[in-house]
Amino acid sequence: MLASDDDILGAKMAVKLSRRCFLAAAASLAAAPLAAQAQPAKLLTVTVTIAGKGPFRFVVDSGAERSVLADDVAATLGLTKSGRASVVGIVREMQVDTISLPILETGGIVARDLNIPVLPHAWLDADGYLGLDVIDGHRVTFDFAQNRLELNDPILSPFAGYARPDESVLSAAGSGGKLRTADCRVNGIGATAFLDSGAEVSVGNSRLYELLAEQGAQFLAAAPMMLTGITGGSLPARTLSIARAQLGGFDLSTTGLAIADLPIFERWNLHERPALFVGLDFLRHFSRVSIDYGRRQYRLELAGLMVASRMA
Repeated sequence: MLASDDDILGAKMAVKLSRRCFLAAAASLAAAPLAAQAQPAKLLTVTVTIAGKGPFRFVVDSGAERSVLADDVAATLGLTKSGRASVVGIVREMQVDTISLPILETGGIVARDLNIPVLPHAWLDADGYLGLDVIDGHRVTFDFAQNRLELNDPILSPFAGYARPDESVLSAAGSGGKLRTADCRVNGIGATAFLDSGAEVSVGNSRLYELLAEQGAQFLAAAPMMLTGITGGSLPARTLSIARAQLGGFDLSTTGLAIADLPIFERWNLHERPALFVGLDFLRHFSRVSIDYGRRQYRLELAGLMVASRMA
């Protein structure tokens, strides 16, 4: 007996979806193109020194409110516990130990007197994560073509709002680094989106699904995918096929989208409107992606050979 498409995809999608917040216990994420895109890929990292020691490799996570440090790095540096703090995961919050960092340096960023949570290295798969408490006010550039990540000051040029034919500049709104843009459409439906560089798969909320369902969209028959966060617990996500997703006027070739009411939508005040966070499965369509927190601006750049795919 031949296995169904959903069964085949379910086997393909039993993968780790994000080093920050997702573990796919089992199930399907839609159709083969999305399944292929969702295969775990090594996240880009930057070099960090702590109190002049290092170098350490940190992931830049635009969806995380706080930076975190791996426990083995804290032990290597001889850092002692300074208190307790809440860490918000995909499903729940948990109390963890914190340590005090006198100074953290990376690129042009110098952060002082950080009170940073400590998590097991095995959970992070990195020496640490830089969250909005460090990167807000700066500019982060993910150069996927060169497999490079850069941290710089915001662009001050008055021409920063202009785009070349191979790029799109999106205005973003939000405070405390919680930037989001309205320049996103899924099957023609407008949605508020934010770029989450710590997630490998994009996820929409229930309000977005309700509007898609009015067009006839239906969840796939496969069992829900259980998402498990670094703070424990689990949350089911359903998947559906979509014909088209656009970001900044660029057409993204994907046929599937996960739907789940993740706590991050409520924390970012996006739970009552159609919204999605854009993970690496969408972002890696571009050769370069910049998040300029100083200018509140996203800049998306396509590879030269892909410019013709931009939709008017």
